[in-house]
Amino acid sequence: MNIPKGFGIRSATIDDVSTIVEHRRSMFHDMGYHDEAALDSMATKFRPWLLARMKSDEYRAWLVVATNGSVAAGAGLWLMDWPPHMVGSGTRRGNILNVFTEQEFRRRGLARSLMGWHSNGAAKMALTR
Repeated sequence: MNIPKGFGIRSATIDDVSTIVEHRRSMFHDMGYHDEAALDSMATKFRPWLLARMKSDEYRAWLVVATNGSVAAGAGLWLMDWPPHMVGSGTRRGNILNVFTEQEFRRRGLARSLMGWHSNGAAKMALTR
């Protein structure tokens, strides 16, 4: 699936940690978790987890950016160790998480575009690195 006109996709960097943390917090809020103290606690604990995994290249994220430079949406891929198994020889599996679109950019297919982009190569490239 193509990204809608006026948007682009870029890889997230360590400089985007605050955005990813806020997206995760907002995602859970939008899912109905409204205990602000619990959301803050989760976000506080998630930040070092995310930072460590981004530094070790176990977590990768992609952001949809509008022409004005604002981040409209994002999605992450956590590359997890996978035990020996009978199907394939890979030692890692990807877990997609933190799929979120900012309120003002919803209903434009941005998250769908990210998911299509993931399945059409980004995840495969990440798993083979």
